[in-house]
Amino acid sequence: MPAISVIIPSYNRSCALRRAIASVLGQTMQDFELIVVDDASVDDTPRVVEHFAAANIKYICHAKNQGVAVARNTGISNSHGRYIAFLDDDDEWLPDKLRLQFERLEASPMNVGAVYSGYLIVHGLTRKVLSRRMPSLKGYVFDSLFVQGTLGPASIFLCRRSCFDKVGLFEESLQFGEDHDMWLRIAKEFMFDFIDEPLVRYTGPDFDRPSLSTNYDGMIRGKEAYLKK
Repeated sequence: MPAISVIIPSYNRSCALRRAIASVLGQTMQDFELIVVDDASVDDTPRVVEHFAAANIKYICHAKNQGVAVARNTGISNSHGRYIAFLDDDDEWLPDKLRLQFERLEASPMNVGAVYSGYLIVHGLTRKVLSRRMPSLKGYVFDSLFVQGTLGPASIFLCRRSCFDKVGLFEESLQFGEDHDMWLRIAKEFMFDFIDEPLVRYTGPDFDRPSLSTNYDGMIRGKEAYLKK
């Protein structure tokens, strides 16, 4: 049984996915399984995964596109690690990401459910670093998180499996903010800790290509559903 299950949901981003997978396989800690959940891509995503031919990569393909929450839940349901990490297909991890977070959780009491990190925001095309975001909240962060908003993208977290056993899976009815909804639910039951350095290269929105973060009608509908919940 691997220590960590890494879940990459992906949809029609085969070029970026290649970079994301390489950043996982290049980790200094290698005790993991990597689960790529293809949410019914129509590009060459299957060939990208086959290119790596790593024994610890599991490839799951949805028959139809169902959204990132469903894809993450598929990954969780097919995972076996004691800890679970998420990596969006257009982000990258720096080499020590898993090792540092794993060591912190291993040394923490069981009521610490997740460790997150700082991250670098990079341009989607040039990969130039645009800004740096550093963590600040630890302990019981529910109240602050409820007011402040998200701690950061899903790619910066490592969580105990017991978090999902306790609070359930991602809310599939939410088309926007499903990750913030999850961190709130975990924060209601567990403490958070962080690694005080950037361990992820997060791809910021590029306004010349479609994405959820620039689909404003979808964001409004998703935010309304989130607030109603």
